[in-house]
Amino acid sequence: MGLAAAALAATVPAIPLWLDALGVHDSAALAAYSALAFGGGVVASMLATPLWGALGDRLGHRAMVLRACLGLALAQLLMAFATDPLQVVGIRVLQGAVSGVEPALYALVVARHGAAGSGRAIGRLESASTAGALLGPVAMTGAVLAGGFPLLYGAAAAAAGLAALVVLRTIPAAPGTTRTRGNPLRDVMTVARGPGVPGLLLAVGTVIALDVIVELLYPLLVVAHTEAGPERIALLGAIELVGEAAYLLAAPWLGARVDARGPATVLVPCGVLSGLAVMVAPWIPWPWAWVGLVAVGDGAASGVRSALYAEVPRRGDPERRGTVMSLVSSANRAGATLASALVPVVTAAAGLAASMTGAGVAMVLVASAWARPRRRARSVTSDEVAHDS
Repeated sequence: MGLAAAALAATVPAIPLWLDALGVHDSAALAAYSALAFGGGVVASMLATPLWGALGDRLGHRAMVLRACLGLALAQLLMAFATDPLQVVGIRVLQGAVSGVEPALYALVVARHGAAGSGRAIGRLESASTAGALLGPVAMTGAVLAGGFPLLYGAAAAAAGLAALVVLRTIPAAPGTTRTRGNPLRDVMTVARGPGVPGLLLAVGTVIALDVIVELLYPLLVVAHTEAGPERIALLGAIELVGEAAYLLAAPWLGARVDARGPATVLVPCGVLSGLAVMVAPWIPWPWAWVGLVAVGDGAASGVRSALYAEVPRRGDPERRGTVMSLVSSANRAGATLASALVPVVTAAAGLAASMTGAGVAMVLVASAWARPRRRARSVTSDEVAHDS
């Protein structure tokens, strides 16, 4: 997971730079091609991931993880040989359609560990992903300075290929389900309407949207309250670094608490704590105090995500957990995309401080909703057989 996350973190931010190196110098054209590359990849992934999840439920999710790693490696290798901006856009769409390492790994974890033990494993995956995201920008800088963009994308392809080899050598094969025929799209639609699934998808999309809104608003807050210069740059760097480090350290511990006490008992206090940290930030006049608030908020946010993902084994048919997880991944991407579009609209309408406070209040409300008892159409026991699908 860390290798794949590092490959993505190193290469995705480099796309505008690569487009510029390919001759797209006009600022409007560069913005348009970059948006097409980013957006095309996200939309392709959002549409394809549930179908891969349904196929994984039939054939085994280990095969889907290998497919995703090799798909990522192929896309990065093709990117190294791109000579035209339209090729970059097309490769990004291909990458979104055939890779998806993160949802494939999460589906594998959910299928293997079942309802009783997925929290700890998901927390570790979250931590590995964050570590890769921290390493990626450093790797990007080193690779580009050493050998240019072809070396960057070639190294990313090698990292993704190595991740596939690690999966092949360390994760034993397991059979899929007996449902080897049928229409995967029909499976996806059936699962999406299953007991408790729509509510889970709405919760995930909302939580991710709020997280992304806050992530985009913090730099605006720093710019609005500090003078241009080294201190502003240092503060932005500290906020990013401390937030990622808090997430990395907290995710495994909070994931273990999810297994021990149940998702709701972790999600509710973590969601409330994360929301409170966001609510008070714009009203504190000391910018460096925001670093501590980010550490609290991001650390707590890791518990919210781990708890939500741990809800997957508790929803719907055990043989279709991979499909549920893939739908959750698509809801994740939909929430992030919506948030990116909403930030300029919300800040223009309500102002920066009110926008951050509103996002924090929304976090508290979403988390508090999980404190209410909910009826389930079926219960999942800890000794239920986990299907590796």
